[in-house]
Amino acid sequence: MISPITFPKAVVALAALALAGCGDGGAPAAPPGVQVQTGRDLANLFYWAPSAWGFTRQNPTPGATTQDLWVLSDGEAQPSLALSGLDWSTPRPGLMFIVGSTLMTGTDGERIYDRASRTAVNLYQVGPAGVDPQQPYIPGTLTFASVRRDGKSLLAYRAEESRLVWGPAATVTSVAPFRVQGADFLGDDVVVLGAMTDSRNLTIPDEVFRISGATGAIEKLAGVASFDFRSTDDHSHDRATCGRFATYPCPRFRVVGCRDSDPPCADTGRAPCSILYTRTEASMTPPEPRRPYAFDLATGQELALPGSDPDSFLVSPDRHRVAWMATDQGQLSGPGATGENAVHVHDFCTGVDSMCTMIRPNRLSWRRDGRALTATVNDHQLGLMNLDAGSCEVFGQDTIFSNVYFSFYSPAGDRMAGVSFNPVVDPVGQMLWVADADGHQPRTLADGRFESVGFSPDGGRIFISRLAGDQSSLGWISTGVDPPVERVIASAYGGAVAHGNQRALLIDRWSAQDASGSLALFDLDRGTRQELARAVTDSAVDASADGAARVIYAVRGRFASGQDGLWQTTLPPPPP
Repeated sequence: MISPITFPKAVVALAALALAGCGDGGAPAAPPGVQVQTGRDLANLFYWAPSAWGFTRQNPTPGATTQDLWVLSDGEAQPSLALSGLDWSTPRPGLMFIVGSTLMTGTDGERIYDRASRTAVNLYQVGPAGVDPQQPYIPGTLTFASVRRDGKSLLAYRAEESRLVWGPAATVTSVAPFRVQGADFLGDDVVVLGAMTDSRNLTIPDEVFRISGATGAIEKLAGVASFDFRSTDDHSHDRATCGRFATYPCPRFRVVGCRDSDPPCADTGRAPCSILYTRTEASMTPPEPRRPYAFDLATGQELALPGSDPDSFLVSPDRHRVAWMATDQGQLSGPGATGENAVHVHDFCTGVDSMCTMIRPNRLSWRRDGRALTATVNDHQLGLMNLDAGSCEVFGQDTIFSNVYFSFYSPAGDRMAGVSFNPVVDPVGQMLWVADADGHQPRTLADGRFESVGFSPDGGRIFISRLAGDQSSLGWISTGVDPPVERVIASAYGGAVAHGNQRALLIDRWSAQDASGSLALFDLDRGTRQELARAVTDSAVDASADGAARVIYAVRGRFASGQDGLWQTTLPPPPP
């Protein structure tokens, strides 16, 4: 399971200042459950697996402002130190990324901890030319860093040293010199677009290599033509689009399928296994725009795909299709420009190519079944490409789709929702709407200003967080009831721990003075609130709030006491 983590304390700045000096400053006589750690510095709680959890504590070094990450599993009397000297004091995107047993954190994704092997790795320091640990690191040392989908391998690149770093955390290794423009996982192996030379050497053309996970042997893939680096400096732009904290690092160099766990195609009985990339033809003078290609690893054949200059490849959830936007610069600017650009889809199972022409398309998003995708077009209109129907649709102006800020599918993909601007009612106002899976039969659910919105797991509700002044609130609206009614469940909202279909666990009655609130369980249909603990600063749950999930939470009263620390309990079962 892939688990990007956010923490309830990220909303501390949204707490109700009007509650300062009152609220839940004193802990109750007996917090429920078992106290597993004592202290007042426990934070950033998360479940890593049903039997293991993690948390941070302040680094005990005198004068230190960093935190140490600790992990604790069932049956262990004491936690183990995983990583020391982290800066988790200010929550931010990419703070922590968990895939399987591997955790990635740090400024660039350089700090790694593998729970299975109890291995800690700093990717800055892998290889003989690694950074001296006694010297301050230089931000941006890692050009990209990622974790494989099963969490069992790492892939990163240090452009300053032309060094590729890859492999399981316990045996991570490096290859240099390697001028890498893109890389991705291929089963236990790695495929790389680049050249076995220093990154400053532009005389050697790029090629596609495969590095064996078993032996470390490097071989050039036969059947892939060389990339003319002389005529295109654009592959450096490919590398610039590579990122961190992801299961694939480079959006313009992608492996599609190739794993035994990937669903097979109906006709062939095997999953697709291809590499996607772009290339400028060396024979063209002046160079033509970059063209997309797919290399089928099963047949060893290269296939030219339609369009040009794709900004990224977006693979469908079932990994049977890929979508990309062609970039026609002549249509984006200049005399007579219409803004029209094509959205292409290639089906690896059938070989069929589909295309929709839209005005300035962006923000492509696949439906869960991989049979449709949406785009924001023409500066905030909603576009939809339905592959089953073979249709392209851009929803008209003067509707709730004419000023779309963003849209998203329900977990099952059977409906979509989104937020649109509402300039008629309020120049900065917004509308929350819901529609069927094809964007039809839309209706407005709520208006105002939203902090965040999201479906419940079954798609039957949409949770809404609003920010009014210094106070944050949380409510929900049923997607199947008309007229819609917004039901507010917390007005001094300190952060959601878990949203279920029938219940929600969250921290409410937040006090800015104490930086804590009450841990409460809400029955959404009955409208009841059950307070579990007070003076709670952070919490995490190992399963859905609808059942008897295990919960860890940190207590810190206004005044120090023996109740301060980390507690674990189990949610009460729902009523019959």
